[in-house]
Amino acid sequence: MMLEGKKIIITGGVTGCGRISAIECAREGASVVTMSRARPTDERAVKVIEECKKVGSGSYKHIQVDVSDKKAVFNAFEEAVDFMGGSLDATVSSHAIDAHTSSEEVDEEELLNVIAVNTFGTIWVDQASFKYMKENGGSIINYASVAGVTGIEGMPAYTVSKGGIVSYSRLIAKEWGKYDIRVNMMLPVVMTELAMIGRDSLKQDPEALSGFEKWLDDNIHLGKGKRGFEKQADAINAAYLTAFLCSDKASFITGQMIGVDGGMTFPR
Repeated sequence: MMLEGKKIIITGGVTGCGRISAIECAREGASVVTMSRARPTDERAVKVIEECKKVGSGSYKHIQVDVSDKKAVFNAFEEAVDFMGGSLDATVSSHAIDAHTSSEEVDEEELLNVIAVNTFGTIWVDQASFKYMKENGGSIINYASVAGVTGIEGMPAYTVSKGGIVSYSRLIAKEWGKYDIRVNMMLPVVMTELAMIGRDSLKQDPEALSGFEKWLDDNIHLGKGKRGFEKQADAINAAYLTAFLCSDKASFITGQMIGVDGGMTFPR
């Protein structure tokens, strides 16, 4: 098992890619603490911890936190690291919210809400990770997005928030490399709960829905015989890459944007 003995924190860990990544990391031998706004007694949180225990042999816990609150993030990390025995090997920031508005109509409230969670939340998680990785190194995986590289029409707040993650991740990959801290970004195009919410909201505007499905068709180059949303990856595809990047097998990979996107982006 490539994560035997590793200790990992995953934000956004009860849904989507975060949930499946937590289970996959547990399967590979890691202890995992998931974090999200959900309470530990929430059905989703209980279920992901149960699944981790079924497939893994480490320690597993869920902690409620609002990642937009810096102090709360640092407190949650202290609790998580104490629970896992005092050290931290990898952090996965997979939390995200989105919003659908035209670029000419997006307002300050929407921008601030999305950026507070997606961008600031990732920065606070990375800073909290640094505190525990400075001495012995580690791996930070930030979920960026195709939106942060090319932009996605109708999602200006999300696009801006993910662009900030790309820029910050590149910066700290340079600055923190001297501590043997690796920082990489994933660009998943995956059918998750968040993606389904976005799809359902587009159903109110058939023209926008049709345009988005055509965009997926034109830009996802894998998925023979599939159309539109069906061409997106499964969360397990992102989870496999997440587990690898957390492992020592990826010990000389840093500063990279890696797409799980069927060839939608070719970042450099």
